[in-house]
Amino acid sequence: MEELEKCWRSTTNGAAGKCIRLDLEGVTFSDQNAKALLVKMFEDGVELRAGGPMMNSLVGEITSRSARSRGKYFSATAHARR
Repeated sequence: MEELEKCWRSTTNGAAGKCIRLDLEGVTFSDQNAKALLVKMFEDGVELRAGGPMMNSLVGEITSRSARSRGKYFSATAHARR
């Protein structure tokens, strides 16, 4: 997770105004540290793209929880590719 966070931080420095997408297609497992980082990334504007039932569920949970905390509604499918 440290490497992903370093890449994300360095990418966001040079990507002002550009959309950043994180493709989670091949990811089959995530722990609480990974989930926490994905939440931070999503809240910072990173688009999470998922594949498979587990990652689709995780991305849906992240997007809906984040939306509720901001008092807005987002469709999980807007950020999760099926």
